[in-house]
Amino acid sequence: FNLTNGTVVERLAPVAAAVGDLSLTINVTIAKLVFDEIEFKVFARSAAETGLAYAASAFTDASGNGNIAQMAAAVSRYVPDTVRPVLNSFGLDLNASVLVLNFSKTVSIASVQITQFTLQSAQGTSAPYV
Repeated sequence: FNLTNGTVVERLAPVAAAVGDLSLTINVTIAKLVFDEIEFKVFARSAAETGLAYAASAFTDASGNGNIAQMAAAVSRYVPDTVRPVLNSFGLDLNASVLVLNFSKTVSIASVQITQFTLQSAQGTSAPYV
């Protein structure tokens, strides 16, 4: 799986600022669309199932020396996804007979148990519409 649309958001432990923008550690934010794809793949489910390969042209040091290619670097820190999805909003189209559910993160369509939802007569009430 190739990472695309990533953004460097933070550089940690900077070396001399006079030399330029250098760092020993770089945090990269993965675009949501790419992250959603990773989340539903069969890899990166644990530290043992997570590696990072990179090409010889992936980065250089302050002197311009390029790195050597690495086929499967082991992950040194792995934090599993434990954030629960939230229903952010919903829409109801009575002409098309469609209920649209908008979630905080990508959910598995097969996991949605529509019988566990209740359309109510008013917001914040527990009385279902029958």
